[in-house]
Amino acid sequence: QQYVREPVAPTEVAGVRLPQSPAYTSEVINRGDVADIRVDVVGAKRLYLVVTDAGDGNSCDWADWAEPHLMGSEGEIKLTSFDWEKATTSYGQVLVDKNCRGLPLKIIDRPVPYGIGTHASSVIVYDIADRGFQRFVARGGLDNGRRDLGGTDYPGEKPSVVFQVYHDGPTPEARARANESVLLDATASLALREEAALAMASSKVGGMRLLGLASQGKLPEQLHDLIGKHIYLNPDLSVRALAGQYFSRSTVGDQPLPSLKELLKMSGDAARGKQLAFGRAECATCHLFAGEGKSVGPDLTGIGGKLDRTRLFDSVLNPSASISFGYETWLIETDDGKVLTGFVVGEGDPVLLKDAKGEQHAIPADTIEFRKRQTVSIMPEMVKANLSPQDLADLVEFLVSQRPASQ
Repeated sequence: QQYVREPVAPTEVAGVRLPQSPAYTSEVINRGDVADIRVDVVGAKRLYLVVTDAGDGNSCDWADWAEPHLMGSEGEIKLTSFDWEKATTSYGQVLVDKNCRGLPLKIIDRPVPYGIGTHASSVIVYDIADRGFQRFVARGGLDNGRRDLGGTDYPGEKPSVVFQVYHDGPTPEARARANESVLLDATASLALREEAALAMASSKVGGMRLLGLASQGKLPEQLHDLIGKHIYLNPDLSVRALAGQYFSRSTVGDQPLPSLKELLKMSGDAARGKQLAFGRAECATCHLFAGEGKSVGPDLTGIGGKLDRTRLFDSVLNPSASISFGYETWLIETDDGKVLTGFVVGEGDPVLLKDAKGEQHAIPADTIEFRKRQTVSIMPEMVKANLSPQDLADLVEFLVSQRPASQ
């Protein structure tokens, strides 16, 4: 099955010449979609953030780079704390913490904590040389805009964009090859080999090369478990799907879980799956299904019309690999030592946080001492929730049955 579309890469956008091929290209992003963007930028001097119109014109293509940040030797640094070298947009302005018309950033009706608003076609260029950055991370989505101006709220329009990231450092393929050389070097220190393995596991190209090594029996034994713990967080679905053939999980009785390929062959019972969702699997303690359950996490009504069985299995098995926009878990510590976790549902003063029980907390902005987004989903890993392979098949069949009334 083909999981990822291979796009045609432009060499110039909005009059800006782009280096080499893109390090990242999203699928076409429509209303309700959000791109998860993670790019290896080791060795790069300049970073290029590109938005194109997806080939259907750029009417109402208000685009937001949500929570863009760089990770490396200096820790996690907001990209919005830097000045760009160049910023172009075909409409409005490129603005920090505002959309292209100066309104608060909002994607799928949810506020964006910080980010950059622009409009397709657009290029934003940053100098990131000599700072030791290793990775660029962001979410890309269409801004709600305003009904009388544009964006997804503008009546009758169906905006769509593609997000791309370019840089002038080594290509993903070159980085993966370099890391593979270290990984396979028996004379290198174990710490260096582990670092190379983790870097490969976190990228599409590196993940594919790890799978290739595993299929040929060339993966170092002492690194196998480490890679197995991280490859299911790979940003690419095809890597996560194929990983089950070489890296086992555990379920009831510590028996290995079948690969995704084998799970997809299993038949499920939607009625029994519903019993699991509202019972032992505890899905309904956070999600709504046609009005039943609790509105803590994303509403799963109609999810079967949005995701196929492959992606549904992946979402259940790998909840931390692709967290829905607006449902990232945040940890907030206040000046009186109180620590809260949950989803940020309102920016400003106070900051509004919804916890795992659905309770909302209003936190005065000036009392927040520390705030950090967590990389792990608040959703429990179903494999560790006493679900057998047949349970998983039944649960996914129930999710498949959740389709809009018109389907």
